[in-house]
Amino acid sequence: MKKKYTISIVFLMFIFTQNSLAQGPWTFTNSNDVWESSGTPANLTTSATYSILDVNGAGNPQLRSYQASIDANTGNMAVIKLKNNTSNTVMRVFYNNGSSLSDFSDTGSGWKYSNVTISANDTEIKTYYVKLDSNAAWTGTINNITIQFRENSNYSSALDDGLGNIYIYDFSLTKYKWTFDTASSDWARDNATSLVYNGTNATLTLKTTGGYSGIRTTVGIVGQDYPYLVVRIQNSSDRSKLRVRFDKDTSGVRI
Repeated sequence: MKKKYTISIVFLMFIFTQNSLAQGPWTFTNSNDVWESSGTPANLTTSATYSILDVNGAGNPQLRSYQASIDANTGNMAVIKLKNNTSNTVMRVFYNNGSSLSDFSDTGSGWKYSNVTISANDTEIKTYYVKLDSNAAWTGTINNITIQFRENSNYSSALDDGLGNIYIYDFSLTKYKWTFDTASSDWARDNATSLVYNGTNATLTLKTTGGYSGIRTTVGIVGQDYPYLVVRIQNSSDRSKLRVRFDKDTSGVRI
């Protein structure tokens, strides 16, 4: 009789380099792409390999887009590379699921945000990971998104200490979480008889011969600062070991 796993993975992070992105990436190479400054004294200008946000005395220096077209299901963590040549220590990412591609005031379910602490007065590029789906508004297509900089978490404004430039190198999206509902098409069976999505979980039917059975994905997973993997399963088979294999290249992840 064939054995089965009922698999529900609710949180997934690894240490290895991302290799596939849901949207973007926006590389800010001789272009601000879909991004702009927001009408404050801060200015967003281009360079060969980055864009420059000049604080210029602005209370809320920020860059924004109302045509980001992010699929909230396939990208729920922002990966932002920048060099912060100011004394501001908080980066806030605002977003809403308003539908407009021409009007930034389209607020959908309302503005939500996530904060991340950043280093100040940098001389090198840093990479930051921003979890975006803590709020229910991270759903559908996200067009309206803003990246704002603040002095610290206790202040609603930024500090312009004479240095004044924040260099934006890259903004990309990746996925770190799968709940194995009907939308979880990133994973497929790997040397198994079948993988069936049930609406809230998935059932993996193992092969009785031929070695291992499992699931596999080639979606890029960012995990530089998150060295843990959490897998929740209901094991109705006689298998007693779980092995996770991963590579930095396109060969992907196997469970």
